[in-house]
Parts: sequence; structure tokens; C-alpha cells
Amino acid sequence: MLPHPVLELVENQLLQEATNARNAAADRADAAYEYAVVVFNSKDPADAIIDSALELLTFAARHGQLGAQASVGRLCDVFGRPLPASRDEEMAWLLAASRAGSGTAQRRFRDLDKEAFATAMRGIRQGDGAICPLLNQALLAKSRWVRQTASSVDHLLYSCLHESALTGNVELLLRLPLELPPECYEAENGLGEAPLVMPSLEELEA
Repeated sequence: MLPHPVLELVENQLLQEATNARNAAADRADAAYEYAVVVFNSKDPADAIIDSALELLTFAARHGQLGAQASVGRLCDVFGRPLPASRDEEMAWLLAASRAGSGTAQRRFRDLDKEAFATAMRGIRQGDGAICPLLNQALLAKSRWVRQTASSVDHLLYSCLHESALTGNVELLLRLPLELPPECYEAENGLGEAPLVMPSLEELEA
């Protein structure tokens, strides 16, 4: 943890960047998300600071910041604040972040609408690399030999490890080659979430 004076300086700088109308919207959204992260990781932030962070997080979500889209609804719930957006808007954000591979978004999406979540996950799994492009890179070299030996790779999907960790679906793991390198189990999805972290997050949220 950074010393308090340094943390305060970082927080103020991020707030300034997030609220500077001369900055591009995407840059403001990134700064807003980082500001919110700092606030929510600080010790006992004041109510006014929490409200400001949630407002900026909503701004970030509306401007396509995936981390904000994945987390703003849940954080509003955690802090007992109403979400300053419609439920349809949040569901669109969650779908976008889920497609990028966010387990945080996928859990919230599933909790809000299991049927829509299941439909979205089926659709996502039809697109190569949609859930976890970084995991795809780790699997690519090892999957080539599977093709060369005429083994089926139809179910060797980029989302298998992450989705199995999220849902507890062991069948997905059994579809992967036995020779899968250990580093694949630490591969991050598009939002930096490793499969082995997801069960821990799930336990914390239970």
C-alpha cells in the first residue's frame, strides 16, 4: 500500500484527469475507473467521496470502460446506492464486459438474469477467442499438435478454463488436452482475471 500522502496525490491527479473536459472521453473514462479503484481500496472513504466515485464509474461505463461496466452495478449494491442507469443499460454493459472475458461481469449477469446469461454464453462460445483472447495465445501452440493428430478441437475453446472456474462445470475441463501446459491455468482473460482467482472471488461474494 502506498503511503497516504502519495495515495492522496494519485487520487487527486486521477480525479483531475477524469473531470477535465479538455481530455478525450476515453481518457476521462480510464481515469475515472482508476480513481474509483483507488477510492474503493482506501480505508473508510467518506460518503461524498463514494458517491463521486460511483458517479464517475457510471460515466466510465457509459464511455465503454470495461472494468467499470463489469463492476458499477455491484458496487452500487455494496454501498447501498441506486444505480444511476437503467437496468437495460447495465445489462448491455455486462454483456459487453462478459464478451471481453470478465468473470466479474459474468457473475453479475448470471445473478441478474440466468436465462439471458446462458443464452449470451452460448453465443459467445461460438466466436473464436471472444471470451479469452489471451488464453487463446497460450493454447495455440499446444493445440496445433492436436490438429495434426486428427484429434477434435471443436471444444478447445478459449473460455473453457475461465467458465469452468466460474460455474464449476468440470466437463469443460475434461475437454482440454491432458498435455495442457501449467501456465495456461494462470492465463488471464481480456480483463486480467486468471481462472484460479475466480473461485476465490465467488467465495468472497457468497
